[in-house]
Amino acid sequence: MSYARHNQSIHKPLAMREGYSDFMAGYVTTLISVIDRTPVELEARLGYGPRMLARGFALYFLVQGVGPNEFRWRGRTRHAAGWSWDSDAGDYIQWADKVRWSMASQAGGAAAHDSQFDLLMVAQQQRLNVRTGSERIVKVVPIERGGDYPDAPGRGVPQWELLTRKDFRCAARVAPGARYRGGAAGGALLGSGA
Repeated sequence: MSYARHNQSIHKPLAMREGYSDFMAGYVTTLISVIDRTPVELEARLGYGPRMLARGFALYFLVQGVGPNEFRWRGRTRHAAGWSWDSDAGDYIQWADKVRWSMASQAGGAAAHDSQFDLLMVAQQQRLNVRTGSERIVKVVPIERGGDYPDAPGRGVPQWELLTRKDFRCAARVAPGARYRGGAAGGALLGSGA
């Protein structure tokens, strides 16, 4: 259960063809997090299980706007689906809740920190509405579906969960062992993994 757990919201087979649109919900990240990475690197960064991208993947660019109640901030892929171990609670909690509680424990009153957290969510929504450059929002969809979604090692990459299906355009269908090196739909530069 990480960024990669996007398949749960797909209602029909995806076109997975450059330039075509598909409507999807689920986990997304930024282009800079996935560009010029081998499938093995992407699996580790995004929280896919081993060999889930071995048969290739489709890279989609989000083209539709995201409203304030249409997403959940899930922190980074280091915490699969936003779940983080909390030793004080003795259980897993959502990363966003951990951040909110951390803000609330600081001096200044709960109302001030709720306002601070609300501003953080506005900033996250703004990030989700970037449609150009390296911070644009993307979705990696494996050609062959799998079911293992571990925590990503290290810091991971940013992740959000879209709660409503949105319009995505397929920028590239990346062959097994290849990398997405950049370019828009129909003009992606692909190369071998090494």
